[in-house]
Formats: sequence, C-alpha cells, structure tokens
Amino acid sequence: MGDVYTRVLAKDIYEQKAIEETQKAFQEHCIVRMDPDEDGNWILSFALDMDHNNESKQVVFEFLNYALDLSVQMNLGRAN
Repeated sequence: MGDVYTRVLAKDIYEQKAIEETQKAFQEHCIVRMDPDEDGNWILSFALDMDHNNESKQVVFEFLNYALDLSVQMNLGRAN
C-alpha cells in the first residue's frame, strides 16, 4: 500500500466541478475520494503508490494547486 493523505478544502473556495475535473486529470497519479463534511466542506482522501514520500506529497500539492486554479477560473467566468 502506498501513502494516504487527507485534506479538508473549503467549499466556498474549491468548486466541486473543479475538484472532479482535477480527479480526472490526475487519475494516473493518484486516487482521490471526495466526501462532504458536516460543515459542507470537502474531505479529500488521497491514495498514492509512490516510491518516495516526497514524490507523494508533491503530487498532492500539484493536485491542490490545479483544483484551486480551476476553481478561480470558474469563479472569474461567473463574474464576467
């Protein structure tokens, strides 16, 4: 079994659609389960099969950056 990480993302910042699109884009690198918590935020559970811990963390960081960027783009698109 590889590394497992859990992160909580604020629903008012991270769009559900952006997270779902990011899951598809990263499916070759990790499996990410997304569940809502009692406050309406997103709980992401990352399952990674990497040889080195630093590589696993880097994939999680890149996933989060990608999802954030998509969320910002979606929000800016709504503002225009």
